[in-house]
Amino acid sequence: MKEQFGFKTDEMSNLMDKIKDVKVNYSPGGLTFYSRQLNRITLGDLNKTKFLEEALHAGLALLPDGEQKQLRRDVLKWYKELVKNHKGDENAKSIQKLFNTYVKIYKDKKQSNPEELAAEEIITNLIYKDNKLIKDLNELMSPNEQGILESMWSKFVRLLANMFGIDIKQGSELEQLAKILQPVDRLIGADGFQYGTQ
Repeated sequence: MKEQFGFKTDEMSNLMDKIKDVKVNYSPGGLTFYSRQLNRITLGDLNKTKFLEEALHAGLALLPDGEQKQLRRDVLKWYKELVKNHKGDENAKSIQKLFNTYVKIYKDKKQSNPEELAAEEIITNLIYKDNKLIKDLNELMSPNEQGILESMWSKFVRLLANMFGIDIKQGSELEQLAKILQPVDRLIGADGFQYGTQ
């Protein structure tokens, strides 16, 4: 697949190495998805961004089952806090739309735990650093455990830090984000995918 999508020699090498046993099926005009049961990515079109999103799902599926479930539940809890505190806020609409779209898709497929599966979709979208979504989340402030206002983006970053055992102290949010994404960068490769590009 690296050749098909024009990856540089070492671009995405870690992710590709980790998912090397995942089969890739090209079905022109069909759906694009990752099936854990079949250990297969099905592509409806040869789109690099869509392939990488499904490759990230395949990579997340490599987490021990308990860790994957806990990560989904933590993101779901984070999302519910966002909705509770910012339901009518214009900046919350894009993430609510994303979440609700995926909940509907998973319910229509009669998947168990559609909200947890939708939470994983939030993870893959934010790992790509969807700039509009991140900007919106930076505008949404909610009290943290100490009662201090904190952006919902910072809370998401901290949630991932806790999951991956990263201790965040001082520094800019960008530095914090870089620390958070180190495990993901190890998964996809240090130079990796240029986040936010098509």
